[in-house]
Amino acid sequence: MQTGKCSCRIKAGGRQCNLCPPRNWGFPLCRPCRCNGHDTSNCHPKTGVCLDCQHNTAGKNCEVCATGYYGDATTDTSNIDSSLLLSTGTPNDCRRCQCPGGSSGNQFSNTCGLSGPASSVCDACDVGYSGTQCEECDDGYYGNPLVPGGRCQPCSCNNNIDPAHIGNCDKLTGRCLACLYNTAGFSCERCKSGYYGDAIDRNCTECVCNSNGTDPGFIDTCNYETGQCKCLPNVVGTQCDMCADGFWNLGSGAGCNKCDCCGGSTQATCNESSLFSLCALRMVVNVNVKLVTEALVAASVKAATGEHRWATVNRVTAIPRDPSPSSVTVDTGKCQCKQGMVGETCDQCDVDTTGKMPQCEVCGECYYQWKVALDSLSRNISVELPRALNISLGPDQPVGSVKAYSKELQELEEKLKRVEMFLENQVTTENETTAIEQELDSVNTHLRDIQDKVNRMDKDVTSTEMRTTEANIEIERLRERLANLLQNGTHLKSEIEQILRSDITRRIRRDFEKSDEVERSRGEGERIARDY
Repeated sequence: MQTGKCSCRIKAGGRQCNLCPPRNWGFPLCRPCRCNGHDTSNCHPKTGVCLDCQHNTAGKNCEVCATGYYGDATTDTSNIDSSLLLSTGTPNDCRRCQCPGGSSGNQFSNTCGLSGPASSVCDACDVGYSGTQCEECDDGYYGNPLVPGGRCQPCSCNNNIDPAHIGNCDKLTGRCLACLYNTAGFSCERCKSGYYGDAIDRNCTECVCNSNGTDPGFIDTCNYETGQCKCLPNVVGTQCDMCADGFWNLGSGAGCNKCDCCGGSTQATCNESSLFSLCALRMVVNVNVKLVTEALVAASVKAATGEHRWATVNRVTAIPRDPSPSSVTVDTGKCQCKQGMVGETCDQCDVDTTGKMPQCEVCGECYYQWKVALDSLSRNISVELPRALNISLGPDQPVGSVKAYSKELQELEEKLKRVEMFLENQVTTENETTAIEQELDSVNTHLRDIQDKVNRMDKDVTSTEMRTTEANIEIERLRERLANLLQNGTHLKSEIEQILRSDITRRIRRDFEKSDEVERSRGEGERIARDY
């Protein structure tokens, strides 16, 4: 039977004997494939590259471990093919990288290498992992890579840490360890002790607690969100700075005391720290005219004597007259009484009533009508007095000019005294009330007249100052022009003197002499001609 196949020699094959036999390459030399025992099939017939590396190996000759594995795939002295003098290798030459591997089954590095005869080191840990086997979390990360499914993730501290700082959080639990901006908590999510606010917005503010109303053991702390301090009994307010309704005496430092008001009180509350409470009596404002006149006279004397030019009188406010010893003082705990009743515990009738406790009857309507009128007059006085006392003299006003107002000041003083006389009486008739209003209108008119005169004087002074300034400017311009003329005259004189000293002067003089001689000769010639 004829097949047409050539009879090949050893290490040759193929129909035409032009190929290497199996597991050889590089015809016609036909060398054995070198796959270190990790490729049981064949290699490329021309290049010799192993085509199917096994046992987790890689490379042209299956000489290295594949990615994710470590070991020595090229040498196994215990398993050498003596006929080929080649290492046949074993399936266990390359082992899986432990990054960290083991029972966790986790791999956080694509490559590793030998660090000794039987150990490896991971050389490309993923972001967030560290250690020779990527077995722990890097700084700024937390977790447990050694348990199945474990991984490292960034610490969450609500941006209240310094990213450049080392040790910001616990690598295992993730608890933040270096919170900034007065924050605290597992994730720096709240304000630290002694501060309150929103830690996420970085606005933690120091607690402010009233020492009299706050529990001594919590004086430096408050609710980290609201700022509420821990108050003593019967004390309220964010800062524990007020007594609850029905209590007083915050300054005791042991909590507020109950008011204990009598039946004459409008309610079971009392005043804690206001200078004028509801228990205070109605008052008629009385103006101390003596203080007013003394201030006016003092200002007039200082201006007249030249002690100073500006004589601004300080504001004098209306002085309330205290009609009874029961005026309220700070921290008295005085009760808020019903209408017509007064006293520390509302156990007395008011002066504006008739009868005896507990039958305190309020006076009639006509009684309060004149009180309302007096209150209105008192308010008017409080408004008008500062206007009178704030009048000032201009800085350039002549020293004795205030004497021009002595008459107005005297009249003003007399009118104010008459007002005082009316107000000193506890009861005022309707006619006297009308008289007070008329006097106040007159005082107001005088004040406006005085103010108008002062304003006109100020305008005159200002106008004079402007004219003086313009005159000074004009004088200065004339001085400059005079100086320029004097300077030009000096230069002209110097030039004339130079001309007189020069040869030009002598030439001009000779020319004039020659001209005179020619003129005489011509005149002589004309005379001779006439004679002939």
